[in-house]
Amino acid sequence: MANVGRRPKFDVPIKERPPARTDEGQEARMYAYSMELAERQIRDGTVSANVLVHYLKQGSIEGQLQKEILKKKRDLLEAQKKSLESAQRVEEMYLKAMSAFKSYSGDQERAEET
Repeated sequence: MANVGRRPKFDVPIKERPPARTDEGQEARMYAYSMELAERQIRDGTVSANVLVHYLKQGSIEGQLQKEILKKKRDLLEAQKKSLESAQRVEEMYLKAMSAFKSYSGDQERAEET
């Protein structure tokens, strides 16, 4: 990095964004600003080593694989959640069916207990 002592060229203003209405929106807004600033620093040659290493890791095969693994884990958790919800619905249907069978057999008291 031969340009370490060079002053940054911020002749183009950072794109102004509308104010955020939620915490998530504010976080996204700040993330967009930081990404824009990091890109500008990389182009100007004034980027810090930490920022540069961060983007090098993100672009590496290992970084991409880590992102993919996280996405797969998220999908797996979502599938497990749906499976649990489905099992609960099946159990409820089973209990209703058992109650109906009891009432068909003429055992009204036992049907009302469940």
